[in-house]
Amino acid sequence: MDVASRKWLVSGCSKYGTVGLYKAATLESVDLVVTDNGFAADAAIAIRQAGTELALASAR
Repeated sequence: MDVASRKWLVSGCSKYGTVGLYKAATLESVDLVVTDNGFAADAAIAIRQAGTELALASAR
């Protein structure tokens, strides 16, 4: 990740706020978060206020 010009995180909204056994990066270290449109509005605001782009994709 150190050599990438842009870092994207692609994940379903159900993963946000959960704790895992391994952390690859902090949320602040990514440029863009792509998730589904079930993402909570307050979480979306917090991500955008942190300076990270957020793209909401519609789930089929």
